[in-house]
Amino acid sequence: MKFLGVFVFLFIAIQSNDITAQDILELNSPDGSNLIEVRIKDGLPYYRLLRKDQELLGWSEMGLKIQDQPNYQSLEVVEIKRNTFSESWKPLWEKSSLIKNEYNEININIKERQKPNRSLSIIFRLYDDGAAWRYEIGKISEKDSVVIENDLSSFHFPAEGTWWAFNGERKNLGPDHISTIPYNVQTPFLFKYPSGQFVAILEGEIRNMSNFTLMRSGVRANWLKSSMGLSKIELPEKTSWRVIMVGDSELALVESNLLVNLNPPSRIEDTSWIKPGLSTWNWRGVGYETKDGYTYQLDTESQKRFIDFASENGFPYHLIDANWYGPEFDKTSDPSVPQADFDVREVLDYAKKKEVGIFLYLNDVGAKTFGLERVLKQFNQWGAVGVKYGFMTGYGQEKVLQTKKVIELCAENELMLFFHDDPIPPSGDHRTWPHVLAREYGHAQADGKYSVFPESAINQPFINMLAGPLDMNFGWFNLTEAVELKKVQQAIPGTVAGELAKMATIFSGYICLPDVPEEYMAKPEMFDFIQRFPKHFDEYKTLAGEIDKYISVLRRAGDNWLVASYTNNESRNIKIPLDFLNKEKSYKVYLYEDRTDSDYLTNKEAYQVRELAVKAEDTLEIFMAPGGGNCMFIEEIHK
Repeated sequence: MKFLGVFVFLFIAIQSNDITAQDILELNSPDGSNLIEVRIKDGLPYYRLLRKDQELLGWSEMGLKIQDQPNYQSLEVVEIKRNTFSESWKPLWEKSSLIKNEYNEININIKERQKPNRSLSIIFRLYDDGAAWRYEIGKISEKDSVVIENDLSSFHFPAEGTWWAFNGERKNLGPDHISTIPYNVQTPFLFKYPSGQFVAILEGEIRNMSNFTLMRSGVRANWLKSSMGLSKIELPEKTSWRVIMVGDSELALVESNLLVNLNPPSRIEDTSWIKPGLSTWNWRGVGYETKDGYTYQLDTESQKRFIDFASENGFPYHLIDANWYGPEFDKTSDPSVPQADFDVREVLDYAKKKEVGIFLYLNDVGAKTFGLERVLKQFNQWGAVGVKYGFMTGYGQEKVLQTKKVIELCAENELMLFFHDDPIPPSGDHRTWPHVLAREYGHAQADGKYSVFPESAINQPFINMLAGPLDMNFGWFNLTEAVELKKVQQAIPGTVAGELAKMATIFSGYICLPDVPEEYMAKPEMFDFIQRFPKHFDEYKTLAGEIDKYISVLRRAGDNWLVASYTNNESRNIKIPLDFLNKEKSYKVYLYEDRTDSDYLTNKEAYQVRELAVKAEDTLEIFMAPGGGNCMFIEEIHK
């Protein structure tokens, strides 16, 4: 698809060129399964994408619109570079400990033959699991900057098929017929063909320009075009990657590493302070009354109780959420000054003695009012290890640049980071900035004023998670009475086993446990799964599943294995072959599962735990109640 981009600029208002309108240029993926074709028609570039000889995207326009600039004229190709790239790289943390990065690339440099002699490079990459292209704009005469007005890239789908799309902090859109696409949709946008193949449209390495959304192209229901906010850029500059992820099933998309492969390696040399892991969190527990008469509040003593619990169970972190420095939206609330009724310094000192790292909440209002650099420096000096950044304001390029500033300043102050409340899309940038552990890119459980139902939760790994690591707040144990808490507005539908399965399935560098210590300790058999949860994983695979119905994933940590499965609001029996195990060894499996009478509405906290001796040739049949799930932890039996 990089070819594509090149010719957008290459052929806009072009008067002569060595490449004629009859030529069709081709770029193949390393395994030969994907093919991009590019042609010029009526002076404009078009592309189409095929996989295994099936047309996934028909001929579609390409280009960028530069504000107050004429079309490029009298262009000539200065240089064309073809490149084949293959590597295996080790991330600090990821779904897998070793990632293959292999693609074919074309970089086309073009320049006007006459003044102002503007130049442009278009870079295309084609992978076995997708395609991407970006534009690199060179100097334009004496101009040091230009305004990108819009992205003209379009996506022409066949007339038949089914689509889904990310929908902010609400239930994802779809499934619907291609004819029902609304005027504007966000990415990831997912499309299923009658053959069963899938594509997803996303964006990679969002850096200095506005991210894009997708718009229905006039009356053509099966034709989407990009929509991008105004972006002023200094020259030369590169756009983000326009990405099309492809797969023979929805499960293949879940496993894809395309976005991280499109981002450059880590810019942080000393990463010893970056350690993904589990965290306790007292925000949802406010108002919970324990059997010994204690009531959790947003106060110093409540934080200490959580820190004690984290320390006793080996959890590395505790999160202190909003209002610890005063009302978060009040411009007089200073995040760098401890409050009289909430001594954050005392809590941080206490946590240090307990060897628990503290994440501090920071609202965009407080950061901008009192100076982001000053506030983050103070957090570092206090001994905090991370930041939860919430309610970022702005739109388009402004929001992208503010996100970049937060990321870079957190790195300078050795503060890990995750974003909450309508962040810009994840774009694989956690490869470059591994201290960015997650984003609430979707609707976290019990967030806002409503809860996530099973039919919505089952979509998240197939849609939201394609963009990157998520902060979804699964792992509730007190499901029956949760709605009585001050910070929970709607009853939480699900089962305890289902909550564990969602927590284990959703890829994240920061897993925030939403419930209070007493509820976890009241179900020690199920809490055992959380205690066993590995700090690092070496492999992530999809075993089975179907979008809108269920998913089953396999995660390996060294010689131990974790299998997590959950379903929509229907009960389900599935078979899990254990052929991923070593045939020469014996294993013990711990099953954390629904009972036959479990139900996400009427019997949420019914569960059972079993232990079995298993081998690689065995197949386990598991049951998932309506809205429920199943988890396995498999370890080798050492003789």
